[in-house]
Amino acid sequence: MYTTKNPGRLSGRHRRQASSHRLAVYISKHPVSPKAAKLPGRLVPSDDVPDGHQSKNPSHSMHNERARAMNDVNLKADMLQAMRRLAKSVTIISTSNGSERFAMAATAVDSLSTEPPSLLICVNKTASPHAALATGADFCVNILGVEQQDLAHLCSGAIKGEARFDRGNWLTSAGGIPYLGDAQSAILCRQDGHFSYGTHTVFIGRILQIHTSDAITPLVYLDGSYTTTAKPAPSFAAAG
Repeated sequence: MYTTKNPGRLSGRHRRQASSHRLAVYISKHPVSPKAAKLPGRLVPSDDVPDGHQSKNPSHSMHNERARAMNDVNLKADMLQAMRRLAKSVTIISTSNGSERFAMAATAVDSLSTEPPSLLICVNKTASPHAALATGADFCVNILGVEQQDLAHLCSGAIKGEARFDRGNWLTSAGGIPYLGDAQSAILCRQDGHFSYGTHTVFIGRILQIHTSDAITPLVYLDGSYTTTAKPAPSFAAAG
């Protein structure tokens, strides 16, 4: 409590002290939003600041959008660099629409489940086999050997359609699926669903039949070039 010789009138210094005291009490009872605290001359309780306050300012929105876009660009570049360190077996995904065959080199392939036996492939929506796959066509995942690097080049270049089948020991299954007879493994699949995500579509394949060779000399893609894991990796004794 503040007192003066004249109870009815506070000095300037005392008025300022009393005002500061009331302000401190107010702030303790009404926490200030970080957004509001940045606004000069205003103290607004956090529950009084409307949602999306800053988004109402066009310049702030544009700045935020540019920042997000730049962050996406940086993340894309970082992701591509990270993927160069992820060794993947090189495959050729082959399919047919009934009148024309399609083949494309791919590494975005992975096992999905053993019950039921299934795998998934990720195909860019601009890739030549995508239209046939999008209509439900069955497909084969042909795992390439190190000696089949030329086929990987052929099925990832400018040549499209039937011309990609000019080389290689291509056969056709009873169900009409083209497959490589001398692949490390040729995994024939019935398409069992798909969904779209970003620039790609993920296709699920229910495995129908597998043709596997005796050799294990896979063609591997790592750091932007082809290699292999044909030689066993050295073993290391466990520490301790």
